[in-house]
Amino acid sequence: MERDRDSAQDAEQWPAFGQHLIDEYRKLLEYLRNEQFSGDAFTMLCVFLFDGSAYLRRILDDEDDTARMLALSEIITTLTRAAGYRFTHPELSPVESRLRFAQYFRDNISSSKPVLAPPRSMGNAVRVMTCHASKGLQFPCVVVAGQTLSTAQRDWWLPPALTPSADEDWKQADALLFVGLTRAQRTVVITYANAKSTGGKQRPLPDLLERWQERYTIPLSEFPELARIKNLFSINTLWDKRDRVYLSTRKLDKNDRYCGISTWLEEFVSIRFPLGLTSLYPRFFMAVRATLQQIVKQAQLLGSRVEPEEGVALFLARCEEQAFAEHPHAALYRRMGLVHVRKFTEAYEPHPGEVHFFETEATSLTFGDGLLPVRLDLVSYFQDGAGVTHAILYRPESLGELRNGTYPNELNWSAMKDASKKVSLVMLRRLFPQIRFWVFSAADGILYHYKPNRITKNMDAEADAALAKLKGFTTGSFEARVDESKCESCGVRISCPHWLGVMS
Repeated sequence: MERDRDSAQDAEQWPAFGQHLIDEYRKLLEYLRNEQFSGDAFTMLCVFLFDGSAYLRRILDDEDDTARMLALSEIITTLTRAAGYRFTHPELSPVESRLRFAQYFRDNISSSKPVLAPPRSMGNAVRVMTCHASKGLQFPCVVVAGQTLSTAQRDWWLPPALTPSADEDWKQADALLFVGLTRAQRTVVITYANAKSTGGKQRPLPDLLERWQERYTIPLSEFPELARIKNLFSINTLWDKRDRVYLSTRKLDKNDRYCGISTWLEEFVSIRFPLGLTSLYPRFFMAVRATLQQIVKQAQLLGSRVEPEEGVALFLARCEEQAFAEHPHAALYRRMGLVHVRKFTEAYEPHPGEVHFFETEATSLTFGDGLLPVRLDLVSYFQDGAGVTHAILYRPESLGELRNGTYPNELNWSAMKDASKKVSLVMLRRLFPQIRFWVFSAADGILYHYKPNRITKNMDAEADAALAKLKGFTTGSFEARVDESKCESCGVRISCPHWLGVMS
């Protein structure tokens, strides 16, 4: 009887003791089910690591540096293998690829060799592995692929203890290249990309490779560029559209950065493919931009700079909104937003004299009778006593490396390559010819004077293109250029007439 009573007490305590584990498993199952019929192994691993569980967060919180680094190495190796399997089996559907990779992965980890070891030797086969795993091995022919260093500055999301230094990155790149090259017995081929995209920023090479190119005569071959498939379709209204108060000006980009069909379905028909976890970045961006707007107004009212702590308090108030505060990535974006806000309070000097503010969010801006009102993607725009309009744009990335031929606090028009970010400025210039542009780069901590294009007809052409697109969206009859390389990841493909094959 005593034993039965103890067992009953344990049973009563168990639900409370293990409830957190049960909740986590249920959450993970829910996220994985969303990708059940469309996700490959890499997708499922990302859902598990970044959205569906706290597994990665627990590893990052581990105080044991060695255990943490080993666990992160295993995660990176697993993700690399999953991505590599998908790339090398393009004929398989995502689901079939996932199932086959699972079997491959089980065979690998159940073999006598450890997970990080290279795959077992097979005759008449190409062996694919990392440079780390190739140590101690030799092959007749070796291809060392992807020997360029990233130019992206994305280390802000890492804990300080894990943030790599630039010098270490360069040294590691040289070391890995040397390991890969010395595996070859007869022939070695090195591949690298000049840039991430056509016309993009030049990517740096490892120092070791550049020194060898300077010292030795190495045959060089360039692969032809592969043009993306872009088809132009004429769209008529397919569904009854709902009323929309604002249309973001970036969606009017003349370079078709945003698909017209996707914009129509999302903005006017309210159709979007269901996501396991909604990205917090758009909400974060709007929260920072609205906070910067408050700082500008307060500084102009007081006639002096806003104290950093005041700006921080304004941003934290916006972070208390439920959709922001309860998001699993809230702490990450809150920390980054605080840095951006602090830098802006230090960079913004109020314009002398009284100014007249135009509301960037609450009041619609129209560019013609019958056209939809638009929302300008600006921090603020106001008019000074001399009748000059000042427009301030917010960009998180660094723009400092692109200010060739200008003063340290100035940017040329070509400094921002993404034309969609300039649409608000060229459209606003149509209404206010006397205008002065400003761009705040949070990464640089500088409020740049953004110099207009010296060829004014080019800015007029950009404004005309944006207005033509706005007219098309207003009437529901417009042309859309479809970039099929992006259709697979489109958030509205479930209802897209092109994706469904009903457009010719």
